[in-house]
Amino acid sequence: MNTVNDGSTEKMTVNQKLELLRTKMKERGMDAYMVPTADFHESEYVGDHFKCRQFLTGFTGSAGIAVVTMKEACLWVDGRYFVQAAVQLQGTSVKMMKMGQEGVPSVAGYLEAEVPENGCLGFDGRVVNALTGIDLEMQGSFAVMILSMRSGKTVRHCPWSRHGHYMRNMQERQQKKN
Repeated sequence: MNTVNDGSTEKMTVNQKLELLRTKMKERGMDAYMVPTADFHESEYVGDHFKCRQFLTGFTGSAGIAVVTMKEACLWVDGRYFVQAAVQLQGTSVKMMKMGQEGVPSVAGYLEAEVPENGCLGFDGRVVNALTGIDLEMQGSFAVMILSMRSGKTVRHCPWSRHGHYMRNMQERQQKKN
C-alpha cells in the first residue's frame, strides 16, 4: 500500500486512497474497515505515524472515526469539527456523519446496518482497545478481523469474544446491565 504514483501514496487523492483500501479489504474478505484517531495508548493527539484517519480522509481534526465500506466512506465527527470537516471533505467521496445529530447513526449502529450478517469488520487492533472490539462484535452479527493495514498482516482472524477472560468480562457486564 505504500508504493503508488512514483513510489508515494502522498500524491494520491482521497478517493484513490479509498479505492486502494477497498482493494485490500476485498483481498482479505472485509466488508468494512474502521479507522479511529488513536495510537497504541489511545491518545487524542497522535504523532504522525498514527494519523491513518487523516491520511485516508484528509480530515486533520484531532478526533473522528472513519468507516469505509465497499460502497461508501463515512467520517464521524463531533460538533467541534462540523465546519472543519465540511471544508476538508469537499471534493472527496467521504460523507460527514455529525455525531449527536438527529438521524445520524452511531458508528456501531451504522456497522450493524451496513455490514452483512456473517460479514467482517476490520481494523488495526493496536489502536482499538479490546473492549471496543468486543462491544462491536457483541452488538453486530459480524466477525471482527484485526488487521494492520501498514504491514498488511492479519494479526488475529478469530473474534475476541472466543477468548476466555474476555468472555467472562463480557458476561459480567451483561449481568450488571440486567
